[in-house]
Amino acid sequence: MPPLFPLLRLSLSQLAYYKSRYLIMGLLLVSGSLILFLSLSYLVSVQASIREGLVSRLTGHLQLYNPAVKEVSFYQDPTGQIPWIQDPEALERILTGMPGLAGFTKRILVGGLLQKGDRSMGALLAGMEMNKEIALRGKISPLSLSGMIPIREGEVLLGKGVAKVLRVAPGEKIPLLVPNESGFISGRRFLVRGLFSTPGLDPVAELFVYLNLSDLQHLLGLEKEVGHFVLFAEKETRINSLTASLTHRFKALHLPVSLFTWDEIGKPFLGILSLSQIFFGLTNLLILIIIALTVVNSTLMNLFERMPELGTLLTLGTKRTQLFIFLGGEIILFGSAAAVAGLFLGWMLSTLLGQWGLPALNPAMAMAFGQERLYFKTNGWVWLLSFGVSFLFLVLSVGIPISRACRLNPAEVLKER
Repeated sequence: MPPLFPLLRLSLSQLAYYKSRYLIMGLLLVSGSLILFLSLSYLVSVQASIREGLVSRLTGHLQLYNPAVKEVSFYQDPTGQIPWIQDPEALERILTGMPGLAGFTKRILVGGLLQKGDRSMGALLAGMEMNKEIALRGKISPLSLSGMIPIREGEVLLGKGVAKVLRVAPGEKIPLLVPNESGFISGRRFLVRGLFSTPGLDPVAELFVYLNLSDLQHLLGLEKEVGHFVLFAEKETRINSLTASLTHRFKALHLPVSLFTWDEIGKPFLGILSLSQIFFGLTNLLILIIIALTVVNSTLMNLFERMPELGTLLTLGTKRTQLFIFLGGEIILFGSAAAVAGLFLGWMLSTLLGQWGLPALNPAMAMAFGQERLYFKTNGWVWLLSFGVSFLFLVLSVGIPISRACRLNPAEVLKER
């Protein structure tokens, strides 16, 4: 086994001597690892932003449906295709005081029709316990709906998109029509109490109309039935543990329900995240391949210029394994230092973006961010993966040229020179 540390010390001294030859390679490695760190930090931040935004605004952490419901839908069919929870009071008794649960609310989501003069628009009607919703969202996260205020019986809150299409302003009355449980159309005029927006989620939220749960139950011809329960977990609670506890309790009490996690509820938004991961994954791979080819080319040029030196070392009895460690250590030490420098710069830039935020330039970006600005976040996984990928590509890039140099015939090299 060749002495490792003396060879690495020799590599370090050679690195200081040939530092100008590694300048371009170093700049590429710094920029590549910086871009890789920012890209991974971006994906982590988008994932966290979507989860935090939707949890505090639309979906909650968990949702409970009638046991016949096998898949979450954006709205409930009043004709019975997606059945109601018939006895919500039994579920309320179980959920009240549940450890790890910050609170819960009851909701009904159905499709409806709004009219004003000759204009009409289909919308999603959300019957909610408004005071409870506002209190819970304020407790869970400050990212609550802009303009969400308590409303009385006979009042509604319109999404700004709905108000824009129908040209409705607060203080006006607007007819609202829904198919009831009997299959007939029922309607009522509601006072528009105010307008709300959902920063970053307007393409979805602009279709919503919020009203009190009791008002929507009356329109649908329901007495106490509800569409589903929305559960909000405490910040320190692990969702998997809470899900397991709830499932065990429901089974023990022989009370069947369909329990959906955030990942199941937020499939359309996770699809956005998946597209971002694929796009940035392919971009990072392309950047890394370009950098790897450049490193290979720079290494080959460097080794070609040093052929007399390498031939002399082999002639003096240097073993090929020792030469491999000597050359590999020289480049890998330099490359690792350059990669760490790039990661540090990427971390600094991510930290600044965590304070300032990256503005969404269009509605699609706002939808992906879950809000109007994306505040970058980093963690140990970003550091580990960024350095690991950078180091792996560096080793693969320099391995082939160095192996080729170590197989040279020293006599032929010296003869040519």
